[in-house]
Amino acid sequence: MAPLTKILLPVDYSERCRAVARHAIVLAKRCGSEITALRVLAPVSSVAPGAHDTAEVFLASRRRRAAARLNDFVSAHLQHGRVPVRSILYEGDPASEILNYAAANRSDLIMMPTHGVNPFRLLLLGSVAAKCLHASVCPVWIGPHNARAPISDSTTFSHIVCAVVLGSEMSKGLEWAAGLASALHSTLTVLHLAPRVDLPADESCKHPWRCHVLRDGLAPIPGLPQSGIRCRHILLETSAISKSVPVVAEQLNADLLVLDRIPWDEAHLSSDAYAIIRSSPCSILRL
Repeated sequence: MAPLTKILLPVDYSERCRAVARHAIVLAKRCGSEITALRVLAPVSSVAPGAHDTAEVFLASRRRRAAARLNDFVSAHLQHGRVPVRSILYEGDPASEILNYAAANRSDLIMMPTHGVNPFRLLLLGSVAAKCLHASVCPVWIGPHNARAPISDSTTFSHIVCAVVLGSEMSKGLEWAAGLASALHSTLTVLHLAPRVDLPADESCKHPWRCHVLRDGLAPIPGLPQSGIRCRHILLETSAISKSVPVVAEQLNADLLVLDRIPWDEAHLSSDAYAIIRSSPCSILRL
């Protein structure tokens, strides 16, 4: 994992944003990172000032209030962690400003909550989160989207799960999962995904190739640290990745689920990855 020196935290003042801020403090402490709290104001398309106000006075007052609220958030939820924190206030389209800032300032990680409007929360990610997941030049850490996932005060990451295709070589996702497991003193479970093949019991012995593939796929992955972290490997045979991965993550009491670009199309946020993020019981790190 590359050095994690710059964490970008988009701020929306929600309860889930405060939960992500607590996680950001933990990472910043363990990795020696700086946190940038970024608040993006929606642009004002038209201004109807009072009788004695001008548009300039109105907009200046709006910006002062926004800056004061951002500073209050930083003081209440970030500065007590004794990590370097800076606050930035922009105006524009939230997703575009977040992505532009991350690219221009070479952020190593974006950490943000998701949103969805009930009763469609289970079907939709917030548009800002979806755009950042789709187009970010750096990894994106997303707080739990599932409405059933509790908003916990816990900042402990005892178990990290990383989903990979069976037989994968060392990847960026595994590098991050191993690096975070080392920094956070967590157990790492590598979840090897394989297509489910239903064979009658008396037919299994006639397909030695299958046992060979599964055995080789679970062999140690070149480049994955074999010491310094507690690591285990689990084979998950499934015909429904998007449903099975969140269920297994919940059964394993995962605190963080790492999703690599494999096995999903690198060009966009595919339906499988999108569905996993929507229903995950824990935070997601999307590479």
